[in-house]
Amino acid sequence: MLFLFQIIREAAVRLPQPLGSTLSIVGALILGDAAVRSGLASQMTVVVVGITSISSYLIPKIYIGVFTWNIILIIFSAVLGLPGFYTGFVLFVAHIANLDSCGYPFLYPMGTKKSYKFKDYTYRGHLSKISKNMLQKDDK
Repeated sequence: MLFLFQIIREAAVRLPQPLGSTLSIVGALILGDAAVRSGLASQMTVVVVGITSISSYLIPKIYIGVFTWNIILIIFSAVLGLPGFYTGFVLFVAHIANLDSCGYPFLYPMGTKKSYKFKDYTYRGHLSKISKNMLQKDDK
């Protein structure tokens, strides 16, 4: 299903705007209906693939990363079942934990117990207690 939706998406991108959007909508409807009626996919599969396809339009710059991890998780799940999904998910979280954004770990503050000690994890504390640069009242 994901492969067929990817073909429709690529065809829609390469066609003129009015024709491309029409093709993607009609193609997705026909493909989803045919897959459910023939018994190749369940309704839930069509919904999940549709949500995945729509969400890929939200931030185009990360489309390649989303598509790559999507394929990795599908392959792990297809080969190993539910344990494969969990293995792929752990690999995904490990990859995200290794990323930095603007000098901070990507999973800040969840994956940074030693450095940041869960400051501002669930609610924002007083600035004098969480900031190293703020003078505390006792230091004046």
